[in-house]
Amino acid sequence: MISLTDRCRTFSSHSVLISENMTGFLYRYRLVIIIMAMVLSIAGALLIPSAKTDPDIRNYIPATMTSRMNTDEIEKNFGVQDIIMILLRDSMVITAENLQRISSITDELSGLRGVKEVLSVSNALRISGEDGFMMVEPAVPFLPSDSTEARVLESELRDNPLIMGSVISDDFTAASIVVYLDGNVPEMETLAKIDSLVSAYQGRAELLIGGLPAIRRAILKDVRRDGLILVPLALTLMLLLLWISFREIRGVILPFSVVLLSMALAMGLAPLFGWKLSILSLLVPVMMIAIANNYGIHLIARYQEINHCDRSYSVRQILEKLLRSLRQPVIFTGLTTIAGILGLLTHSVIPARQVGVLAAIGVGYALLLSLFFIPAWMSYLPKPTARSVKGNGASPDGSAGYLTFLARVVTNNPFRVLVISSLVTLLIGSGIFFLKIESNQENFFPAGHPVKAASEAINDGFGGSQNISVMVEADILDPANMLAIDEWCSRVKDEPGVGNVMSVARVVREMSKALFDAGESYYDTIPDTREALAQMVEIYNMSGDPEDFEQLVDLNYTRAHVMVRFNDPAARNIDNIVSMADELEDKISGRIVTGGYAYIMEEFSGRILRGQISSIIFALLVIFVLLSGIFRSLRGGLIGTIPMLASIAILLGFMGWAGIAIDPATALLSSIMIGVGVDYTIHYIWRHMAEMERGLGTVEAAARAISTTGRGIVFNALSVMAGFSVLVFSGFTSIRFFGYLVIISIGVCLVAALVTVPAIMILFRPRFAANDSLIKK
Repeated sequence: MISLTDRCRTFSSHSVLISENMTGFLYRYRLVIIIMAMVLSIAGALLIPSAKTDPDIRNYIPATMTSRMNTDEIEKNFGVQDIIMILLRDSMVITAENLQRISSITDELSGLRGVKEVLSVSNALRISGEDGFMMVEPAVPFLPSDSTEARVLESELRDNPLIMGSVISDDFTAASIVVYLDGNVPEMETLAKIDSLVSAYQGRAELLIGGLPAIRRAILKDVRRDGLILVPLALTLMLLLLWISFREIRGVILPFSVVLLSMALAMGLAPLFGWKLSILSLLVPVMMIAIANNYGIHLIARYQEINHCDRSYSVRQILEKLLRSLRQPVIFTGLTTIAGILGLLTHSVIPARQVGVLAAIGVGYALLLSLFFIPAWMSYLPKPTARSVKGNGASPDGSAGYLTFLARVVTNNPFRVLVISSLVTLLIGSGIFFLKIESNQENFFPAGHPVKAASEAINDGFGGSQNISVMVEADILDPANMLAIDEWCSRVKDEPGVGNVMSVARVVREMSKALFDAGESYYDTIPDTREALAQMVEIYNMSGDPEDFEQLVDLNYTRAHVMVRFNDPAARNIDNIVSMADELEDKISGRIVTGGYAYIMEEFSGRILRGQISSIIFALLVIFVLLSGIFRSLRGGLIGTIPMLASIAILLGFMGWAGIAIDPATALLSSIMIGVGVDYTIHYIWRHMAEMERGLGTVEAAARAISTTGRGIVFNALSVMAGFSVLVFSGFTSIRFFGYLVIISIGVCLVAALVTVPAIMILFRPRFAANDSLIKK
């Protein structure tokens, strides 16, 4: 066993790369450093209240994306397609009480500023025929006074395909009020009015509010809730962990102050850059809490280590030794963390890039604070009382006793360690083949959430609230075009995931059923001449309003709008319909424009996957280059990068096996894990090299690096886990999963640094590890 005397002699001869001028600089400008850091962070904190939140996921993607441009074009012609759906649920909705409530709500909604159009069973139409004449009547001509009249009305409604599945569910247990919003009025203002109106009509039947605007409002509300709950909780956990780790005030206050200062600056930059906060922005303050104190933790751990070895050292001498031994590894780990996080810049999801920039700047600021602000503050503090030391002499209070045991296990069984590590990586990593992509905002919320409940009810009874919009630019009164639209809609209706299809062709067929009797050749068909089709439309206009179907066709019949609603908006289902829309263009004499929120989400899913791949590749390449430069060896870069690659494989494989999808939040995890996890490998290899430079063999150097520097690495990893662990209490399912996955991934990185990397160093004995050009006495 290495004696305490030998160990302390090692500390006193610790290699240096900088002169004592660094300490002199800190002492000369320490007050200026502290004041500047405080002023800069306070300025950032003052900007935070001006930050605004953007819950619209379409703004997460570039404006030049095909689906977004097409959707914008369609909405210019047919209005905003994001709808609010108010659902009334009862054992039977066809009662006088329920229908009266629906009628009253519909009337009041129609008069609200911010509401463009309202559709419900109370204002829906029924196209019928009598003696060869077409009649346009209310779908509900009377309120049933008893069960007999209710059954009669139910029968009439069931024969009306224009409303079944649109405003009345097929089992008559739910009715919907579809609200089209006016894009010129702030959405949140309109939603507040709708809430107030609906609350005034509460009764026996349940009322639910769903649709994409309601989802966006819930995101806005829950983002604020999470910010108010998760950040204070994370700060509290961090304080507790720092106290357990160091058991002294300075060990708590100094790293914690870096967290607060860097978090204030990072979050203050968002409004300064003109960026709005998103659901992903929640990760920035939590990342600062989890990552910003990493460098301070290593400094405090090393400070204690030096102090208990020789009580004759003054505070200035301790700081000098501290900076000599840790300045370079701290800088290098900071740069690699920043490089890993900046991998998010290759992401196509806009908030992911913003998170990358804010987090990278915050980490860079935390690095500067750790190198200047913490030592400057330490210089004012008296030297602490020496901590008690256990027999192994590895660290204060014997907290590294378990590390000494771990070192013995690894150094005695390096080959077995590598074999087991490889097998575990292959086994868990094979789950990558089962990975899924998820961009459906409905799944951001846990089961039981009001928005989730409303979305499930809409999907079950009304074909879903997410849709693909297909705009047909052509002569819509050309029978060939109308027939192509009708045939396409018939095919699409039977496709997986499709809940409802609405088109002007369906309306024309209802007109034909009013003009002709069943059994006649023109009954329930599209007229075969343009003149007949135009005449049918004209006959309708004599009884009805030409604007009755303005959501489906323009007044000049030069553009038609086909809406495909999804009760299962899975990416594969949406992609299938988009492909079918391309086929429609070959069958009409005109142009097809495919858009809609579901299409945006489908393309967004592809961007998430490509962003995940590109950010991983970018981060790994940059880390490899940095590590190769740090250790002046390609083999050194490879040894440092391989554990990160294995950790990614384990992370993504675990997600595949556990059924956790890659979504806008979890897609950020790999870059963050690479940036944070590589720090542990750098600290280990640096100490391993230092011990070999002092004359120890590879096995002895590995054992000592594990049992000494391992202490700071463990504290570092635990602090990251603790910081991110609060995310499991988020109101968003994807953010919860992110929290669970961070704990797993950082745990894997910790094991890789203290088990796998030492085994690699022992078995392969790389020459760079004894490079005396890096570490001098």
